[in-house]
Amino acid sequence: MEPERSEELEGRQRKRTMSSELELDEDDKARLPDDLHFEDPFTDEEVDSDDEDEPIERMQGALEPEPSAVGEEQPHVDRDAYTLIYRPGDPLPDGEQLVYESKAYDMMHQLHVEWPCLSFDIMRDQLGDADDRHYPHTMYCCAGTQATQATGNKVSIMRVTDLYRTKHDDDDSDDDSDSDDENMDDDPTLDVLSFKHMGTVNRLRSMPQLSGVVATWSDRGRVSIFDARPYIAALSTPEAGNPQVSTNRRGFLNALSSFQGHTTEGYALDWSPCAQGRFASGDCAGKIHLWHPAPGGAWTVDREAMEGHSSSVEDIQWSPCEENVLASCSCDRNINLWDARAESKRIALGIPNAHEGDINVISWNPLAPRFLVSGGDDGVVKVWDLGNPSEPRFACRWHIAPITSVQWCPHDQDVFAVSGEDHQITLWDLSMQRDTDADNDDRGQIPMQLLFTHLGQRDPKEVRWHPQIKGTFVTCGEGFNIVKTANLFPHVVHHEEPDFGDLMQPDTDADAEATATPTTTTTTTAE
Repeated sequence: MEPERSEELEGRQRKRTMSSELELDEDDKARLPDDLHFEDPFTDEEVDSDDEDEPIERMQGALEPEPSAVGEEQPHVDRDAYTLIYRPGDPLPDGEQLVYESKAYDMMHQLHVEWPCLSFDIMRDQLGDADDRHYPHTMYCCAGTQATQATGNKVSIMRVTDLYRTKHDDDDSDDDSDSDDENMDDDPTLDVLSFKHMGTVNRLRSMPQLSGVVATWSDRGRVSIFDARPYIAALSTPEAGNPQVSTNRRGFLNALSSFQGHTTEGYALDWSPCAQGRFASGDCAGKIHLWHPAPGGAWTVDREAMEGHSSSVEDIQWSPCEENVLASCSCDRNINLWDARAESKRIALGIPNAHEGDINVISWNPLAPRFLVSGGDDGVVKVWDLGNPSEPRFACRWHIAPITSVQWCPHDQDVFAVSGEDHQITLWDLSMQRDTDADNDDRGQIPMQLLFTHLGQRDPKEVRWHPQIKGTFVTCGEGFNIVKTANLFPHVVHHEEPDFGDLMQPDTDADAEATATPTTTTTTTAE
């Protein structure tokens, strides 16, 4: 018997679900392939500069007028006249469009997919850590689909190779270059192996200590753990042939462990980075269950749930340094911290009314564990000092739609990434402080801490930093973007806890404040 579904739950599912019938025009539909493939979405355009000594504008994607009809004289473009800063969501004047600026990226690749993806994760590999990685890069990812039929869903294990850095428009082809640069901007190679999954994959996470072990939250109300290591081995050594796995009579991969004790579906899912195999799942009924590894490669699940939220648990994060501490956020607008050792399973610390609406996502800083970032339906991003959580240490309403994902950078404690339903992916650097002597002007309401704005991808659902390729992040939604910005690294990485004492806190009820010397961002146009 199906559990009774409340109107609130149904409303949340409608809001959180991305329709596979995307609103595309006929040209867009013609460009979408039937299967996975990479393509270079951008054409090279020359961008002149009258004065190379001018400061870099906040948005490098300049506003350009569309070309005139064939045979007509091309109008002269006075580039000095275009000094306005474009803020995503602002209407463009007739005849103007945003232009992709290749110099803003060290690496930018785009992947189209057959079905929309609500969740994915980057899998750690044995190819070296951050300081040992060089172009061309290779990465492994896992992702789940949202197909029109429950039986049509799958979990895909992907190996992406030949990830070269982006070739800039003014690169001199006559200059001597390393062999690694000879194939810049070549299309990467994508290899995919998949297994069937019953129901839409609401969320998917790979175990950090054993990346081939993958957990999924199904919209059928089931949480499952799968062993995907044979698929990784088959992708790494193609001559070994197809992966040897165990399936049931319907062709579905047998799970290592599966739990149907949740009374409804959910989205919250996380592995402990401190205790291998420790796991937690939260549902739309406000309950959290803890999982514990057991002998023989199985898991046991606490039947008694952790209860403290009055509405849907949207996200869970284990502490990066305490194996018995985890945090959760909810549609009840609260952030709770839990001690997993407590028999009472009650809240150890709460931040009530942390946002004005539903809190969708949280992320725990792995390099400075005192700090937690959260994002909600109100479009506000907040950073909390768990030592004194009465007020956020940073808050900014830059996004104009609900926040869908946040994650701290694993290589810089001051930097985090955000994605939103306004089709923006933004990078933030909390080490940026306001210059009190600067001459403020009215060029745009840009917060000083905004490091980069990436556009061009519709409906981004998640953003994840690569744990081993410094400065590289991947986003999923309508396809995948693999991105390394030009302004993040090389970057000074501090080894002491950050001091946000003088950090400006923009008023969340008003527009973000303007700055006189903004850092570099860019926009892109997807094809």
